[in-house]
Amino acid sequence: MTDLGAREQRRLAALAKFEVMDTPRESAFDELAELVAAICEAPIGVVNLIGECRQFFKAEVGLGVRETPLDTSFCAHALLEQDFLLVPDATADPRFACNPLVTGEPHIRFYAGALLKTDDGLPIGTLCVLDYQPRQLSDVQIRSIRVLARQVMAQLEQRLAARQVAASEARQRAIMDSAQDFAIVTTDLDGHIVEWTSGAKNVLGWSRDEVIGKSASILFTDVDISAGRLALDLAQAHDEGRASVEHWMVRKDGRRILAVDVTSPLMDQHGQHVGYVKVLRDRTEAHAASEALREVEARATGRLQANEEKWRTLFKTLEEGFILARVVRDADGRICDWRYEEVNDAWYSLVGIERGTAIGKTMRDLFPGIEDVWVNEFAEVVDTGEAKRFTRQFGGLDRWYDGVCQPIGEDRFTVIFLEVTDRIRAEKKREALTDIGHVLSESSDMEHAIDQATEIVAKTLGVVRAGYGTLDADGEMITVPEHWTADGCPRLVGQYRVDDYGDYAIDLRAGRPVVIPDVRYDPRTSPRADIFESLAVRTMINLPVVGNGRTVAIFFVNDNVPRQWTTQQVAFVAEAASRIRVAIERRRAEQDLRESESFMRSVLAASTDCIKVLDLNGDLTFMSDGGMKVMEISDFNAVKGCFWPSFLKNDGVGLGKEALAAARAGRSAHFEIAADTFLGTPKFWSVSVSPIFGENGEVVRILSVSRDHTTLQEAREQQLLLNGELSHRLKNVLSIIQSIANQTLRDAVTLEDASAAFSSRLASLGRATDVLTATSWEASDLDTVLEAGLAAVADKRDRIAINGPAVRLNPQSALALTLAIHELVTNALKYGALSNHTGTVTLTWEVSGYDANPEFTLLWQERDGPTVSPPTRRGFGTRLIERSLRSYFRGETVLSYPPEGVEFRIKAPLVGAGELVTA
Repeated sequence: MTDLGAREQRRLAALAKFEVMDTPRESAFDELAELVAAICEAPIGVVNLIGECRQFFKAEVGLGVRETPLDTSFCAHALLEQDFLLVPDATADPRFACNPLVTGEPHIRFYAGALLKTDDGLPIGTLCVLDYQPRQLSDVQIRSIRVLARQVMAQLEQRLAARQVAASEARQRAIMDSAQDFAIVTTDLDGHIVEWTSGAKNVLGWSRDEVIGKSASILFTDVDISAGRLALDLAQAHDEGRASVEHWMVRKDGRRILAVDVTSPLMDQHGQHVGYVKVLRDRTEAHAASEALREVEARATGRLQANEEKWRTLFKTLEEGFILARVVRDADGRICDWRYEEVNDAWYSLVGIERGTAIGKTMRDLFPGIEDVWVNEFAEVVDTGEAKRFTRQFGGLDRWYDGVCQPIGEDRFTVIFLEVTDRIRAEKKREALTDIGHVLSESSDMEHAIDQATEIVAKTLGVVRAGYGTLDADGEMITVPEHWTADGCPRLVGQYRVDDYGDYAIDLRAGRPVVIPDVRYDPRTSPRADIFESLAVRTMINLPVVGNGRTVAIFFVNDNVPRQWTTQQVAFVAEAASRIRVAIERRRAEQDLRESESFMRSVLAASTDCIKVLDLNGDLTFMSDGGMKVMEISDFNAVKGCFWPSFLKNDGVGLGKEALAAARAGRSAHFEIAADTFLGTPKFWSVSVSPIFGENGEVVRILSVSRDHTTLQEAREQQLLLNGELSHRLKNVLSIIQSIANQTLRDAVTLEDASAAFSSRLASLGRATDVLTATSWEASDLDTVLEAGLAAVADKRDRIAINGPAVRLNPQSALALTLAIHELVTNALKYGALSNHTGTVTLTWEVSGYDANPEFTLLWQERDGPTVSPPTRRGFGTRLIERSLRSYFRGETVLSYPPEGVEFRIKAPLVGAGELVTA
């Protein structure tokens, strides 16, 4: 690299240091460009920075661009000058006469520029003015350009310094925040907190927003506050330059910590005292460890001073394991192992090593393959000189230990520890049971949830298989679904006979746990040990789950190596099995409830009763589908919230309110009422109102069930009519019997003839009565119905002519017509055409309109009897004839009394009364 090239590299590096290239406009530089253009009365003013291949205009006036290439740059030539470049007329200067900016647009003729130099004299750009006319500058204008150029550099230096300060502050903040184990607190001169690092939050608990502006005394105990501890620390730091004390301080949660509290004065950049910096370090754990160690050492030292043998005895009888060791370093001085110098008897018991075999050996000698953390963590204690507490599993022994490692100098350390395997395992079992609870409650697939639960149990116990099988009702078969097994271990999915479990099947059925440490040596399994081992079963727990007095399931745990099961492990399996059982029963109960709810919904949907639920005010909150149908309601929202008694209207409103009052008092009520449906259809209802009780026995809702009794009410009314008809019939029958008797005796010659004729006529009357009874139950031919009604005329039947097409009447119509004909016959015998010897009756019927709406017409016509006159009153018989037939035939009935003879006519639709027989 040439000298010129090296200088250019330094110049470019100096420019890069300011980080100003390609930055946005800034008012400070724009104002300088405007000022220099104004002073020089030039149209163009530029703050120009010269890069490697281009020039960048940090500020410009009258130019309109932010950068141009160097090959046409006037300023690039200015860099070759010592301080200032003046070109009065570019066309006359051989350096610029051919420049495109001179020969073409924008036709620059004048240039004047002062260099922008760094403190070490490196030019990085210019402050320049340009004009389209040749000209000169005054001395004042030239000096102004130089002064303003120095102002540009001052702005750049100030800009760089501000950025460096911000970066420094950011670094300082990052450094302070990275110290998570230290609380760094800045206060003003009065001790009020003005800065609070994230480490302070970590150590003391408060966030920055919670403490800013508050006195630092909130960190002190009541005792230190009373003693004026904060003021003493600040005064000592001010007078001596530092105050250091170890004392108890208070966290946000109220917990006390032992902290090393170092207070130093804080100076600004001018050396003025503006506040204090407190650096706090939590020494609580180290203090506890140190106190524990000091206590042990003091106890041991006291006994050692009294009697060496006593110290040894105590050392040997400590329940805690104790280690005195020295680290081993490699050729590079790094700690790679440590050597046992002393251990107590408890150590041998806790780690399971033969007594007397540890001294002089290294950790890795005694425990090949031991985890590196057991070396690295104790090495850190030696290197840092700080005690450390640990709770860790010793992998090679499958045991957990909790203890403290304390440095004692000269690459030596001590360890005091206890085995906490049982505690850790108990914690893991509690966590496992919690996980099982989550799995069983959150999974929608119970079989999958049980599979997950068995996996949790197996992994917690460190076995190769765990599963949950259910017994059938008779306890003969066990079904084992999917369950967890370790890789390579066969699954036992399927159905098995309980008797196949051997001699311990009796225990399982009786609900007794079966715990076998080794199938080879237990008499219940030893005869079939080879079969068990082929299934990876060397040890087992089979725990029955009892429900309703019998074994309903078995939770089984298997491992492929012998194990001595503890009471806690068996209890853990029992608790897991119980939780699975409870989850299954809960799911079954939920399913039963869903099915019950579905069944009740089906019942409600199938019921034709109007089932309603009311609130205590009597407003509707629910109505069954069947109820909406019978009430002719298409959308329940149209009536929801309505006052139920308002549907009953008139007298029903009062009955409804009385029923509501009874229900609110815990009593049921019942009444019958006529009321319209929602669409106005008349109905007759049987209404029951009952209270609905809550869990506390109080009435919380009201149930109203309305049954449509319209048809029943109509039947009741018909029954009343029939009762009247029967009473009337009895009277008529007696009258007919009397008439028959009178006529028989009147015409008879002898008593024997009269008796025979009378018996025959009574038999005919009985047949008519039989037909009347039959027509109440089945459809009848019209001919048969008429003949039954005419049976009472006995030997006068030939005086009655009947004619019409074949027609069948339904039971109700046939009954009504039989009674009506019987009434007409009776009247004819008593008063009409059949009461003399010459009268006749014509009974005819016809059906018209055979296709769509057939119409039935029947005519009873009497002739040649006594002269007829209308009755002065209408008796029960007359009303029976008209009303009964009109009701059943749903048509017109006319009973008339012309002088020549009584006439009775029926005209009604055949549909509903009967049917025309066509074949």
